[in-house]
Formats: sequence, structure tokens, C-alpha cells
Amino acid sequence: MVPFPFDPSPTILWTLTDDEKLASCEVAFVPIRVQTRVLRNGELLYSRIFTSGDEAVAWAEEERQKLLAQGWSVATTSIQE
Repeated sequence: MVPFPFDPSPTILWTLTDDEKLASCEVAFVPIRVQTRVLRNGELLYSRIFTSGDEAVAWAEEERQKLLAQGWSVATTSIQE
């Protein structure tokens, strides 16, 4: 099981690029749940809330694989730079 201590600061799980845009996925603990957010250039596109960290990380990996299949690639820079 993935432990998620109570920390309102999100953790970035991955960052991808399509040469013009950056997409990232972050996960944050929210009371009683874990929220996973997908962002494009730092702007929220969509999010999901899960009951466990394992579910959140598995969903994030599914979203990452979808974007990679659409031609996105692993970014060498991060959203926070």
C-alpha cells in the first residue's frame, strides 16, 4: 500500500511533453481521500478522488500510458521550473 501522510502539498508523479505543452500528474492527500490531478501547463484539466493511494497511483499510470500512446514523451523539464 502506498502511504500518503497528511500533507496538503501535492507531489508530482510524472511530467510529459508534446514539444509545445507540458502535462503533469500530481497527487495530494485530501481529508479521508487521495486526489489525483492532471494538469496542462500548470492548469487543471481534470481530477479524480480515490479511497487509497494505490488506486490513485494506478490511475495516474493509466493516464500516463494514454498520453504516451498519443505521442507525448517524458519531459526533461518540470512544470515548477
